[in-house]
Order: sequence, then C-alpha cells, then structure tokens
Amino acid sequence: MTLAIKNLKIHRPDGRFEEGTLYVRDGRIVAPTAADVEIDGEGQYACPGMIDMHTHGRCGGDFCAADVALLRTMANDYARRGVTAVLFTLASDTEENWHAALSRAASCGEKSYIGIHFEGCWLAGSRRGAHAPELLRAPSVDELERLITVSSLPILKISAAPELDEDGSFLAACVRNGIHFSIGHTDADHATAKRALDGGADCFTHLFNAMPPLHHRSGGPIAAALTDPRAFVEMICDGIHIAPETVRLAYRTKGADRFILISDSMAGTGCPDGTYEIAGQPAVVKDGMALTPDGKLAGSTLDLLRGVQNLAAFCEIPFGVALLSATRTPAFYLGMAGERGSLEEGARADIFFLNSIDDAMPARVMKDGEWIS
Repeated sequence: MTLAIKNLKIHRPDGRFEEGTLYVRDGRIVAPTAADVEIDGEGQYACPGMIDMHTHGRCGGDFCAADVALLRTMANDYARRGVTAVLFTLASDTEENWHAALSRAASCGEKSYIGIHFEGCWLAGSRRGAHAPELLRAPSVDELERLITVSSLPILKISAAPELDEDGSFLAACVRNGIHFSIGHTDADHATAKRALDGGADCFTHLFNAMPPLHHRSGGPIAAALTDPRAFVEMICDGIHIAPETVRLAYRTKGADRFILISDSMAGTGCPDGTYEIAGQPAVVKDGMALTPDGKLAGSTLDLLRGVQNLAAFCEIPFGVALLSATRTPAFYLGMAGERGSLEEGARADIFFLNSIDDAMPARVMKDGEWIS
C-alpha cells in the first residue's frame, strides 16, 4: 500500500522546508506515484526522525540496568518525542553488568536501538564527571573483543581518554573493527588529541565538558576539535552544560556538517524531580538539572527536539538548519546517510510532524512507515 501525505512543509537536506507531498510504501519514502490512501498533512512540518547517539536513558530507566519491558517503554517515549534512532549508551559499569545490558538490548526487539555506544570505564579519573571512580579502568583490547563477541547489536562508538591508551593499541582495535573512537573525559593535551585523530579518532564527546578548558597558551583537546577538519563534535545544547555563546563559537567554527547534537539524557528525563542513577552513582534531578551528591553534572534531562530549538536560538539560524545536527549529520557520521536522517526517496519512513517549530512535542510520529501512539 502506498500512502500519500499531502499539504506538508517537508524538510530538505539543505535545511529548507518545502511545501509538498510525502509518499510512503513498505516503510520507505518513495517517489511520487499513485497512492492507495491519501491524507491531509494539515500544513504540518515534516521532519526526519532524529538520531540521538549519546543518551543514557529516560522514563526512569538507565540502559545499564533497565529490564526488557522498561527498554520498550523508553524506545516508545524516545519516538514520541521525535527520536527514532538511538545509540544505546552504556556508562561506566562492570564488564559483567555490561554483558547483561547488551543481552537485554538485543532481546527487547526494539528497532530504534541501532547500535551501542560505550561511554565509560576507559576515562581519565581527573575528568570522570559523574562516573564512579571505582569503575574506571585502563583500555583493554581483550575486553573490547569480548564485548564485540557478546553484543548482538553493532558497537558503533566508544568514548575514551586517548592518553590512557599509551601504545595506541586500543584505538587501533576500534578502527580495525569499524568502531568510532570519540575523545572524551580526557586530560589529553593538544598534541595527544592530534595524535589520536591521526590514529583514527574522529569525534569529541560532549565538547568542552569533561576535558581541559581552552586556554590561550594551551589549546588542549578543544583547539584540536575546533581546528581539525576531520573532527566531529558532540554538543549538549540545554543551556546548562555549555553557555549559548560557547555553542555559537563551536557551531560557527565547525559548521553543520561536523556539529552533532546529543541529549546525554539520563534516567530522570521526562520524570518528576527526584533521585535517579547514572554511571554507578546517584543523581538528584531538581528543576531540570541532574547533579551528583558532590555537585557534578550527571547527564541532562534534555529532549533532543528542545536541543534543536535551543541551537537555532543560540546560533541565530533557522530551525530547519539546526535540525541537520540531529538528523543528517549524525546519520553521515554513523555511515547511515540515505538510510536515516533525511526525507529523501529511499530513506526509512521515520518522520515526526510539528504544528509549529516551537512545539515541545511532535503532533504525531511515524516509525518505519507506521504511526506510533
């Protein structure tokens, strides 16, 4: 069956919205054709489903501990909010617990979970943020290979401190296995960050956070991230983790093609104020801010759609251009261009619809060509 959704403002790969009709068949967007069913899009903004490649959970669940039922609830809630693809992000934990989490990720059967991101354990203790110090350990190729063997979902990304990988073997193993290595929770200097980029690292995890600050006499990893054209950067645009003017500096330096929006959301996202857990430690959420008992930021409670709207406001760019950093750019980074992150012919019919670009929630969402509740 071919569905035609008429009277839409359709997001295009250059960030424009263009009036037109979307055609959907067998879970894909197809070329204009005769339709079996036509519906009125009521002038809504049709946007590609967003990709959150760094999120630890929501709805009271953390990916390290959530059971299968809760993982399904979480996937539905991500989708209701326009996020139709998620990197199942595991924070610091024991290897045994990671193995159990990987098993639950596979058995829950949710297609939204497209791969695994490990942000934990292989981190600098001085920049650990909310990660429990007793869970940190040195990068191990043997451990990585065990994780690859155990995981049914592809391991697509690892965040780690490159200075801990003294001989470069861990980075080389990531590259060899097609895993993106993102520099994060690091005390690396500029030279070390550049060596990691030369070795195949290609991203910086939540740039500015959990790394040495930019200094005029010592550029550190931030200068490497902003000046090296090979590097992608992740940013948390909640107005808490990074000041708006700093977001604007990074965006104008990197441009939409290398700037990726993430939520870094934790279990308390979408929940009332209270105590939750992330990376092996309690985190108290109050007034939308998540903090460890010692006052460190513990992820965010950000919805990615709000992050897009914040980016547009912080950088004085159109909403549709800001949306590229949550759709087209992460899809390209993950090797999924043409499959996800756009509404071009052949792409998956993962679409969220807004009555207004300022809305906090989509009016409706389609995933794999099916409407979700």
